[in-house]
Amino acid sequence: LESLERKQVESIFDRFDSSGDGMISRLEFSQLMESLGCPMPEERVNNMVAMLDQDGSGDVSKPEFLHWYKTFVREHERKSPREQAEEMFTMLDHDGTKDISMGELKRSLDAMNAGFTVDEIGELVRELDENGDGTVGLEEFERLFESYYPKDLEID
Repeated sequence: LESLERKQVESIFDRFDSSGDGMISRLEFSQLMESLGCPMPEERVNNMVAMLDQDGSGDVSKPEFLHWYKTFVREHERKSPREQAEEMFTMLDHDGTKDISMGELKRSLDAMNAGFTVDEIGELVRELDENGDGTVGLEEFERLFESYYPKDLEID
């Protein structure tokens, strides 16, 4: 991974690792998914952690997380930017209305500790909201995603 990209992925890992012990436990994974509006049954959490846990310790280390990320990015490189945007949009559209409200965006950004204020999130929604309905629709989101989609992403 490029140095900047690696730092960003490590920052994501650190958000999952709320205890700061260098490992993501099942509980930490479950709590983060719930805070993102995607609560998971215990069995699914166990399966997700097991998928990332290469050494069988029951927790996910930073190297295991980085390895998963590299694999995940390679898999997603096969998908078009539009398909990737649709997947991300679905994750942000908590109520399934096919529009992302300011509240939904705030909830997701807060869960990621992104540090945006309510005013900044409102401004972001207003900038993205091309049809003036106060929400961000899939087509609006896809245009944003495609404009920032990296053209040449290299993974080691």
